[in-house]
Amino acid sequence: MQFATNQTVRLAFEENGKGDPVLLIMGYAARAAHWGEAFRDLLAGQYRIISFDNRGTGDSDKPTGQWSMMDMAEDALAVMKAAKVEKAHVVGISMGGMIAQELALTYPGYVCTLTLIATHSGGPDVVPPSRAAADALIQPDRTLPVAKMVENIWRTICAPGFLDPPGRVEACLKLDLEKPTPPATLAHQAMAIAGSDRSGRLGEIRVPTLVITGMDDSLVPPANSIRLAALIPGSRRVQIAGCGHMVPLERPQELAEAVLEFLSGCSPEA
Repeated sequence: MQFATNQTVRLAFEENGKGDPVLLIMGYAARAAHWGEAFRDLLAGQYRIISFDNRGTGDSDKPTGQWSMMDMAEDALAVMKAAKVEKAHVVGISMGGMIAQELALTYPGYVCTLTLIATHSGGPDVVPPSRAAADALIQPDRTLPVAKMVENIWRTICAPGFLDPPGRVEACLKLDLEKPTPPATLAHQAMAIAGSDRSGRLGEIRVPTLVITGMDDSLVPPANSIRLAALIPGSRRVQIAGCGHMVPLERPQELAEAVLEFLSGCSPEA
């Protein structure tokens, strides 16, 4: 575990693998561990993988005041600088994909490529989550035991059958309950998402971009990825059938193959 600092906020990050750097940015309510060891290890066979806990999660600091998407993009930049990385392939999922977009728009010189997973552009044209996904994640039944409430979220945002294998429920619950994200962080992140609209600026992105969606994603419906790809010049799109929102955990092999194929033709400039 290493630490970077953005102003007064300390950010926990870790590295594995060797090669050109890949920065992984996680999404709403989650921490770096939610990328899963399988996906990170598959990438680490060819690249230097840097993943970090967003502010308010995991081992990073938990500020009390409201923050913005720009604040989190600057957190990502602080992690890159602490890791002595001048330019990286940037991979973001869900809210992490929004942070990645902001990073590419505001600090384009630090970004070699963008991979945007299960995310959207922000703005009034975003296709909202299904009612079940919104209720499970944003308005869960708090009369239930915490473990059951968390399990319901996983069952709603992942593809049918994902939690069926023995031990899968326990592994997912451990990710959330071992180092739980405080309610205040959830509120801050939700407000940052609601307050960020990048749709009118995405035409400024000039780095190679890959947009990936799980076709059974009820939290960020696939229509958002279609629109996102249309707004970013020259972007490519990959659809993963039978996959929900948690793509790195649901389909680590398929996701890694798509990302590795995309990255194979690009290297950060010195």
